[in-house]
Amino acid sequence: MSSPIRAIQNRCVCYCRDCQAFAHFLGKVDAILDERGGSEIIQVLPRNLTFTQGIELLACMRLTEKGLLRWYAACCNTPIGKHAGHAETLVHRARAQLPGK
Repeated sequence: MSSPIRAIQNRCVCYCRDCQAFAHFLGKVDAILDERGGSEIIQVLPRNLTFTQGIELLACMRLTEKGLLRWYAACCNTPIGKHAGHAETLVHRARAQLPGK
């Protein structure tokens, strides 16, 4: 997965229960959550995100019936992102899955 540096919109740390529950779902609490239970997120517009390989390994889930779509790599349970399903919604890329992390 790649996105040009200029495409990065915002960096933040999310402490919501949903992001924490997703880390537990993936079985990657120690890799995703910091010592306070936060997950670092980089927001990118979907049009600025490109998958260069492994698209067949993408999996999607929702924590609740109307919850955000949460994408991850099914082969290794690595978080990819989340979005509300609207065309111009920001994709939240988990910093834990960026190269060099």
